Amino acid sequence: MNNSRNNISNPTIAKVVGHLDYSFVSAWHPDGRIFAIGNQDKTSQVWDIRNLSLPVAVLKNNLGAARSIRFSSDGQFMVVTEPTNFVHIYSTKVDEIDFFREISGVSMGPDDKSLYIGIWDRTI
Repeated sequence: MNNSRNNISNPTIAKVVGHLDYSFVSAWHPDGRIFAIGNQDKTSQVWDIRNLSLPVAVLKNNLGAARSIRFSSDGQFMVVTEPTNFVHIYSTKVDEIDFFREISGVSMGPDDKSLYIGIWDRTI
């Protein structure tokens, strides 16, 4: 198929520098100006698209890489999961759910009143 869209290159618009390893997940804040990136270096970095010189925040995980990141629909919370044991809930203060299980992902309900944590464990 030949159309003009196939002939257009996708140039890099901006780069963010700060992670030390491979990134696995990212999410956009509902306001469209903030985004977060989760990385193998055991950090999640929060960026403001209006100033990409430094991250707004660098959030450290306890044991492993960030495997899932989600913002609540009202933008008041950000949830980050590690592959094992920890789910971090960020707001104006840091909350953490600590349990001994393999974590496969996280999702928030449409009303932001529910938090669903995917668990991978053959015994449960």
